[in-house]
Amino acid sequence: MNGIFELLDRKDRRILGVLCLLLVLALLFLFVVALGEKRSHFESLDRLASKKESARETETARWDKNAEWLKWQRTLDDMKELKAKYFYKDEEGISPLIRDTQQILNGAGIRVSRKRYDYADLKEGPYRVVKITFETTGSYTTLKKFIHSVETFPRFLLVQKIDFLDVDPFSGGLKVQVALVGYYEQ
Repeated sequence: MNGIFELLDRKDRRILGVLCLLLVLALLFLFVVALGEKRSHFESLDRLASKKESARETETARWDKNAEWLKWQRTLDDMKELKAKYFYKDEEGISPLIRDTQQILNGAGIRVSRKRYDYADLKEGPYRVVKITFETTGSYTTLKKFIHSVETFPRFLLVQKIDFLDVDPFSGGLKVQVALVGYYEQ
């Protein structure tokens, strides 16, 4: 191999040396650029992984929000159904409430002489409460049947309060004051 270089004259050796130097410089330049590109590539991979994780979290959050929205939509549908079926309507007046109360009292076998009606608006929302107060006497079984009838009634008619006024120690008869409330949508 040395013999080949000896065949070259001084000028050719210098040109060959300059070319070799340029080749080494080009290789060094490519090596430095390749290191930067390699570093940039790995940084891009890290950013991509971070973006994928962020996208996964966003997608999970979106599914959670959609599920929550569906729950609220079902709640809204339930509220519409409640308003349509379970609240008394203000425009119908008090007649349906009186009829329902009398139906429950008759079904439970309770007789009352006088009922008092009180009206109040709820503080929040477009609802009104009608309170029906009455006194009655009867057995514990009758009272229990009455309470069950009110609890299973399909409208918003609830037992608000029961005051025991007197208990007959011999017969077990009860004298009670009952407060029912019916809810109206205005």
